[in-house]
Amino acid sequence: KHQGFTKNFETMQPRYTFRIDLEKTQEEIDSHFSKTTKQRIQKAIRLGTKVRIGTEEDIDTFYNLMLLTEDRKDFVSYSKDYYEELFSIFNKKNNVKLFIGYLDFDEVLSHLKEEEKELNKKIEEIDPNTSSKNGKRKLKDYKTAIFYFGKMIALNPNFAEAYFCRANSYSALEEHQKSVDDLTKAIMLKPDYEDAYYNRADSYDELKEYEKAIADLTKVITLNPSFAAAYCNRGAMYNKLEEYEKAITDFDNAEKINPTIMQTYYNRGESYHLLGEYQKAISDFSKVIAHDPNDKEAYLNRAKVYRAIGETEKAVADKTTAKKLQ
Repeated sequence: KHQGFTKNFETMQPRYTFRIDLEKTQEEIDSHFSKTTKQRIQKAIRLGTKVRIGTEEDIDTFYNLMLLTEDRKDFVSYSKDYYEELFSIFNKKNNVKLFIGYLDFDEVLSHLKEEEKELNKKIEEIDPNTSSKNGKRKLKDYKTAIFYFGKMIALNPNFAEAYFCRANSYSALEEHQKSVDDLTKAIMLKPDYEDAYYNRADSYDELKEYEKAIADLTKVITLNPSFAAAYCNRGAMYNKLEEYEKAITDFDNAEKINPTIMQTYYNRGESYHLLGEYQKAISDFSKVIAHDPNDKEAYLNRAKVYRAIGETEKAVADKTTAKKLQ
């Protein structure tokens, strides 16, 4: 006779079964669930969990799930033959239903991407001078995203998009090596994953591995020769390696494809300045200022160029304007 308080599986089956009176309303049924059960239900709904009625062909799936639960809950399951026979006997008079819960990975990924967009939007709206409470909330949100993407990867280790999305969260937390690791896995699964190469280049940049960043951006350009931002970013990497002529070539290509990217002119202005082509540098910084008269850094950089060519009054004017924008 059992003398303890354990209510879980002890050998091959639990010591009790659950019965729910379906004549009651949904609200009455919900009221009897524990707080933990309600949280799990809400999580399943949030992740787009679906349920379907299984058939005899689903016994294999059911049995494999029992084996996984057996390891987790430390009990011994019946054989697959037992479940097949049990289903066959009760199914003759439609006295049994096999419910199969599953996730539609594309739907889950779409949902999580939308959540990520909303999260990034909220982050952009946070005042940089705000209290640390917002920062802690941001940290928690990204860690939660990492947790859920990890769950998806555990269910489907070949889900390249899940690695990609988790990498974005790692990058937001400035865990750039973890971001690189996940993006590398995504690329292994999808060798032509353009966005993964592009984002991995960003992470390599943060890690100061500029040559690796250039290699990834070169791959992006090979996959998509009209990707202006890839040329612009590769040019920025060449600037950091002091290969200014190569940088200018990339910036020129970016401008031809999309002349509205102001970062192109800003970066090329730096290249021209460092090569001593001061008038061209002034022209590029002036384009940035014309687009955004509140761009403090553009004024400061143009001031440096004016000072380099001895136009002190213009340099002072730009510095004064920049100071007012602080």
